[in-house]
Amino acid sequence: MKNSTVLLVGCHLPEHILKRYQDNLGVKFVRIEFDELREEYEKVDENLAKELADKLLEKAEKIIEPNRETMIESSRIYYALKKPS
Repeated sequence: MKNSTVLLVGCHLPEHILKRYQDNLGVKFVRIEFDELREEYEKVDENLAKELADKLLEKAEKIIEPNRETMIESSRIYYALKKPS
């Protein structure tokens, strides 16, 4: 876990507790509120998300689920989550 970054969405743990984890485990914590995450999600270019979803779907050997729309939504949240770190 050392040198990892953990995104805390809507987390209100006291700073001293996070500092203790950070010091003991060597992880970096980044806080973001749900509203901020939603804003980032809305900013994600849908074409970019479609590209990623289609790329992943094309590489799959067999797809039972999820469907393409779910993959696009998942790609958007992926990009939104990458932004704060």
